[in-house]
Amino acid sequence: MAYKIWFYGKHAVRAALANERRKKIQLCYCGKLEADIVPLVKGVSIKQLESKQLHSLLSDKQDKNLSGQKIIHQNIALEVESLPPYHIEDVITPDQQPCLLLLLDRLDNVQNIGAILRSAYLLGVDAVLAEDWQESAHLARASSGALESLKLVACGNIAQMIERLKKQEFWVAGLDMQGDDIADFTPATRQLLVMGNEEKGLHRLVKEKCDFLCRIPINDRKNPHAPESLNVSVSAGIALHVIGQKFMKKNL
Repeated sequence: MAYKIWFYGKHAVRAALANERRKKIQLCYCGKLEADIVPLVKGVSIKQLESKQLHSLLSDKQDKNLSGQKIIHQNIALEVESLPPYHIEDVITPDQQPCLLLLLDRLDNVQNIGAILRSAYLLGVDAVLAEDWQESAHLARASSGALESLKLVACGNIAQMIERLKKQEFWVAGLDMQGDDIADFTPATRQLLVMGNEEKGLHRLVKEKCDFLCRIPINDRKNPHAPESLNVSVSAGIALHVIGQKFMKKNL
């Protein structure tokens, strides 16, 4: 069921306005609308506010799960309805056409998810799968507009979805610190990459269903007080760059 959200910030608002699938309800702004936004405002209620009024409005409407999150609205906000997730049938076909998918194995940090969506869009991913999708202003802002451009698939049971994709000739690679060097990995024509949770990594059952496990080599500093691993969004960017480049060379 669709629900209402307030997006804010120039990138998130501009991308939402340009998305024909997105239902827009009302636009609020301070000062003057930028020239590239004006043509996108069609059939949308518009209201001009003072900056303090806009901040107060967004503070009242902010997702309770993100209370305390700093609101940087850049003098513009847009009330929208959430998008219905895509179905896997909308993304893949039963033939052998090349397809690169990314699956998020129960990630829960909105900032990381948004950054991953941004990388996925820019690095050639056809769709991003997750157990479920919950849109928010923070996710839209962190994705810098990619939320509107990517096909987001709600897959429910992750292990079952992997099995389903395998029957469609997909090979499955999971990013894991115990895997082989990602530089040595060659993606298939139909490839699924799985990213694990920020703290726990890939769940056991998910890891067991992967055909390959890949790792990003890091320097072993041997310092117990220093970071032990890369942030998951950074890892996703590196992995998608390496795999995406090989995928494109193989399938173009």
